[in-house]
Amino acid sequence: MRKKLIPILFIVFLSMFLLIYDKNEFSGGGVLMSEKLVKGYIAYEKGDYKKAIKIIKILAKKDFPEAKYILGAAYSNGLGVPRDYRKAIRWYKESAEQGIPEAQYYLGKMYANALGVPRDYRKAIRWYKKAAEQNFPEAQYILGDAYAIGLGVLRDYEEAFRYYKKATDWGLPEAKQHLDFYFPGFGSYTDDVRRRGYRESFSWFKKMAEQDFPGAQYMLGNAYVNGLGVSRDYRKAFRWYKKAAEQGVLKAQYMLGDAYANGLGVLRDYEEAFRYYKKAAEQNFPEAQYMLGKMYLGELGVSKNIKKAKYWIKKAYDNGNKDASKVWEEFELWKY
Repeated sequence: MRKKLIPILFIVFLSMFLLIYDKNEFSGGGVLMSEKLVKGYIAYEKGDYKKAIKIIKILAKKDFPEAKYILGAAYSNGLGVPRDYRKAIRWYKESAEQGIPEAQYYLGKMYANALGVPRDYRKAIRWYKKAAEQNFPEAQYILGDAYAIGLGVLRDYEEAFRYYKKATDWGLPEAKQHLDFYFPGFGSYTDDVRRRGYRESFSWFKKMAEQDFPGAQYMLGNAYVNGLGVSRDYRKAFRWYKKAAEQGVLKAQYMLGDAYANGLGVLRDYEEAFRYYKKAAEQNFPEAQYMLGKMYLGELGVSKNIKKAKYWIKKAYDNGNKDASKVWEEFELWKY
């Protein structure tokens, strides 16, 4: 990917440069500079990276974000300059902050692989997301992986599916392979294929769930709750959510809280609902934090405790739960 991008962007720069800069912009005149840019690109194609990078450095210092990205790639790979991850980080970051998706993606990879910076998966995810929002398929694919295994984010198979699907739609073969592996049969959204996909996926998830894969157990619970590929059955959904929850799947713990709170597939039991909500809330799951806060407001059979309600509602709000702000205002929790 990177080797393909560099020469393409080089051509873009050359065109931009010829359009923007007048003949007096640099000593030696615009014609001379244009000739140097052409020679720089030819040098790159011949593998003379040192000569090519000289041109890129000029553009980078003139604040061209694409040039900064290429300079970062050069330092990262040792092309025309000694390999230097710290300098790569500097140029990637400047380019990324100016909105270049390639730079955002590779900056994410630097954080994920501890190249020139301490390993930081959360920062990696942040930059991957910025690139993914600009439809950079490699970033969408790697986000799919992150959500599928819970690396730098809470494990979330729905988000994994969403990102794999986006990358697949952009033609990335690796994403299609992972989409087929985790979500067989979901590659198309036409109604017939989608129904067939649900049935095929249910069958596959069932096999994996029976082999004790927690993610498959959670997805099987979802299938039974929503009637996807199988008849709706809350008791079976509860059974599979419980197995997944016991293996640490946060969404399954939250769904068990809901099951106990609403009597879905199991007798209503507010103490058990509280226990599972609390378990997920303590691991920073915002929906569970919200429900725990509501329970502390005296709802669902729990003794009222305004200070604890305030604590958990605020945590839920800080973590992005939209309903938390309504409860915050309705009960005037800021007063406590």
